[in-house]
Amino acid sequence: MHPGDKLFLYTDGIQEAMNENEEEYSDEKMFNFFQNHAESSAKDFIDDLVKDVKEYSGTALQSDDITAIILKRI
Repeated sequence: MHPGDKLFLYTDGIQEAMNENEEEYSDEKMFNFFQNHAESSAKDFIDDLVKDVKEYSGTALQSDDITAIILKRI
């Protein structure tokens, strides 16, 4: 890793989170989120990602955990 590089680790509960129509959050939606939030601080990135997943899921019950960590080399 080079200075400024980021490493994102996450569980599959993020992209597999389902909404009321049983549609998954998906890899595609997660990658779009990455592109739109690439310059966010680590805290804002994680906070906003969890918020986005929860908003997408709405009132659907989740059967998996949502765990994520981001590391940035300085």
